[in-house]
Amino acid sequence: MISARISAVFSIAIAFSVSATQYNKPVISPSGGEVYLVGQTQTVRIDQSIAPKYKQLNVSLSTDGGVTWTAIGQIDNTINKSNPNTLSFAVPNTPSTQCVIRARPIYSTGPLDSLSNQFTISDGFGGGGLPSAPSGPAGGDLTGTYPNPTITASAVTTAKLADGAVTTAKITSKSVTAAKVSSEAASSGMVLTADGSGGATWTTPQNGTQPQTITDSYIAGMYEFTGDVSYSTDAAGSTFVYVNTGIRTGIHLPNGATITEFRAAVYGDSSMTVSLKRDTTGVNIATLSPTDQNHPQQIFQALTHVVDNSAPYYVVVPNGAWVYWVKVTYTYTR
Repeated sequence: MISARISAVFSIAIAFSVSATQYNKPVISPSGGEVYLVGQTQTVRIDQSIAPKYKQLNVSLSTDGGVTWTAIGQIDNTINKSNPNTLSFAVPNTPSTQCVIRARPIYSTGPLDSLSNQFTISDGFGGGGLPSAPSGPAGGDLTGTYPNPTITASAVTTAKLADGAVTTAKITSKSVTAAKVSSEAASSGMVLTADGSGGATWTTPQNGTQPQTITDSYIAGMYEFTGDVSYSTDAAGSTFVYVNTGIRTGIHLPNGATITEFRAAVYGDSSMTVSLKRDTTGVNIATLSPTDQNHPQQIFQALTHVVDNSAPYYVVVPNGAWVYWVKVTYTYTR
């Protein structure tokens, strides 16, 4: 009689240490060292070459290096789908630098557990071991305090602007004034001329195109004074108008012109004033008073007055005055 005694002792020792060392396991993502932000959607991936051994796996997350686990989902390869061997999950608000993924088969024909290398979950504000958002006083080119500092005045210099960084869209309309346009490359009399390609250059204007300041005069001769007047000739043979009753005569000036002088040739005492007035209420612009009662004289007044033709201008002469002519000098640009 043959008797056989078969004694078999199976001793299975399973030990693992969850650290930054690599695991020869089918979890290939996360592979270790990643930083996942709270709220992101991330994906657990299983190595496709050995995935057939793992038809269904429960996937868990540890944030304490493998001491405790929280289920985050299941990979089910018994279902026909376009992305087998994967599980998408929302990164929980559990910041840690000791995060590990575990994939444990429900029905196994291979190793029991598959572990990832360690990775980090961060909330972006210092949680998970990452640097926290800055706080306190700002320095350098910034002023104020974090988290809302502002740029220090005059900190953005030419050297700190990239070529082409300031475009037309960034310049406020009408903010480039004459004071901000350099004329270092221009000679006297040059004008800034568009080149047709979006730029401009300093050029010498062609004849007739350069703006010119013109000085002109309006002269009201004695025959322009009408009404209760008479005309006579003085001892020198000059003709003048004698005003029997106070009169006024309208004058015509270019709108926007600047009156620089009011002048008249008159005869009479200081009460015989000749005035330049504007609008129907008689706003006084200039007044001339004779000082020689025995001889005709020219008197004038220098002034600066911009013509506004929304109301009329006229010259007023009182009773008893002798007037030879009245002259208004003005300048304008054309």
